[in-house]
Amino acid sequence: MIDNKKEVMRRLRIIKGHLQAIVFMVKRDRYCIDICQQIKAVKGALKKINNMILEEYLKNGGNSFQVLKIINYKKK
Repeated sequence: MIDNKKEVMRRLRIIKGHLQAIVFMVKRDRYCIDICQQIKAVKGALKKINNMILEEYLKNGGNSFQVLKIINYKKK
């Protein structure tokens, strides 16, 4: 269960907007660096949401070993 679900959903809606902007940019043949900057912003926002969810999981008594497995998997 995510206690800060409203905040996570708000951030996901923002990310959705960024993704739609990226699609528009690609369709319009925008400058590659501008597209890459938007992609980097989306990746950072997703990472933040991921960390928020994992922190919430641990705060509510989640298994820290499982979290470490996820973190180590992401590094590969």
